[in-house]
Amino acid sequence: MEYISIGIGLLRLLFDAHVYGASADILIEEWVYGRGSYIIHSEITEAQACAKAESRAKLDAIHSFNGEYIASDTFMACKEKDDNVECPLHTFTWSMLDGLISGVRNKTVRATENLEDQRICRVTLEARVSTRPEPFDPNFDLQVRLSTATLRHGDPLTIEVEPTQPMYLNILVEDYSHTLTKIFPNQFEEESHTTSGRVIPSSEAYNFVAEFPSHLSGNDAQEIVHVLGTRDPLLLLAQYSIEDFNLKLLELPNSKKRYVKKAYRLVK
Repeated sequence: MEYISIGIGLLRLLFDAHVYGASADILIEEWVYGRGSYIIHSEITEAQACAKAESRAKLDAIHSFNGEYIASDTFMACKEKDDNVECPLHTFTWSMLDGLISGVRNKTVRATENLEDQRICRVTLEARVSTRPEPFDPNFDLQVRLSTATLRHGDPLTIEVEPTQPMYLNILVEDYSHTLTKIFPNQFEEESHTTSGRVIPSSEAYNFVAEFPSHLSGNDAQEIVHVLGTRDPLLLLAQYSIEDFNLKLLELPNSKKRYVKKAYRLVK
């Protein structure tokens, strides 16, 4: 059996709002100011840090333009200490943005040092953000359950998905560094189309196994399973930063996607 390791927002400057078409197809566009920064360290080049800073600046512009949706999930995670077992409730909260960037102007990129002698790439820009008020389809839904809320190093994880309609699934795991790694579909299960309830992995040829990062201090960490269901096939990259993945989500019409996140604790 093969194993796949898992371990793994200011001032609105202007501007003209343009409305096109009938009320059922309204497109609102605006030039909005955004800024973002990212620390340059030994594991990332200045160019990579500046690219991440630019992604954050774009998300900041979208946040300023259209706000955000807040959602939460509560799960129980138990841990043992001597002869006692504690099972506190954890609330996991996340936000979702709505908008699409169709242009960028007046972009500045600067690498500077802060008071802690860290080198930081800072990006400011104006982004042309557009939105077409489009509701989600309540009939296109997805329920996700994890086999457990706490994983020790070496434990297997299964993901149960139950769609209300046929959809194509992509599943990614977000680690402590907010890097998302695609774990499904994969080389063992290439078919992502799902018509009914399904437990992943569905094949006995492989498993998802928790791997606690050896260089991470402390005894536990939180990781997140991202499940994206779409009406049409969607080919995603093997890895994304959280900023780039959020921008990718904004490209998908609300009525053609359903996005669920589930968190778990990873312990040594």
